[in-house]
Amino acid sequence: MRLLKNLSLFIAILFLSYGAQASPGSFAYQGQIIKPNGKPLEASSVNFTIQILSPGAEQCLLFEETHTLNMEDSYGLFSLPVGQGTRVGADYEDVSTLIDVFDNSLPVQTPTVCDSVGTYTPTVGDDRIVRITFDDGSGPVVVSQDHQVKSVPFAQHAAKLDGKDAVDFVNINTSPGNELSQANVENIFNTANHTELLALLAGTSSQYMVSSPTVAPNFNNQVAEGLASPVDPDDAANKDYVDNNIGGVPSDNSTITSLGVPETGHVLVWNGSGLTARAPAGDTT
Repeated sequence: MRLLKNLSLFIAILFLSYGAQASPGSFAYQGQIIKPNGKPLEASSVNFTIQILSPGAEQCLLFEETHTLNMEDSYGLFSLPVGQGTRVGADYEDVSTLIDVFDNSLPVQTPTVCDSVGTYTPTVGDDRIVRITFDDGSGPVVVSQDHQVKSVPFAQHAAKLDGKDAVDFVNINTSPGNELSQANVENIFNTANHTELLALLAGTSSQYMVSSPTVAPNFNNQVAEGLASPVDPDDAANKDYVDNNIGGVPSDNSTITSLGVPETGHVLVWNGSGLTARAPAGDTT
């Protein structure tokens, strides 16, 4: 059984999308098998193996599944829903999805089976190779002609969004040190936060004091903390500086604050290093 006639591949449906109720991504592979005697293959049980491979010299096996069809009275015609066959094993080709298999935006892949290199890095515009093997019980037969899955003309436009490539869009990035997620973007740009962002840009936000205010700041009866000691004449002074300096020079604060009734009449005097309080000279009381 080496003669294959009218065996063709076309994509009837390529619906590769995620969704709450979306069906698995799949496409139809249809063809006809004619035996060497010119009669169609019409066995009651024909096993098909479908393989999808990368297009380069590395030719890595990206996807594999099997189908079993009853082809009695079929005139040799068959239709296989690729993506809905039987898959067993845990190797790369056994667990990959059609969505990933046809995704040229993925990083380097390390399939289990490759002709060379051992890795496959998809690039924009890459095709995929579909290889079919069938067995009606007399031994497996590999269809001699591999089929290339290419984009149809409208799909070339679908590779862009309004003429823009993937690099023209901001991508989600939640890797360590990054917080660019859909939830975070929505939080920043909700109505309240977006309004406040615009106010910050305009310098009209009421939540923060601007660096060069044009009107007197209102602290809403709150204490300003963390002030440094003043240097220039128009600098604000903190309490520690005010308590320990008079006229810009140090004061003997412990003596001054301890004054009581017995010290009535004491005056401030300069002692050579600061101001302190003592009775005037000649005051016998």
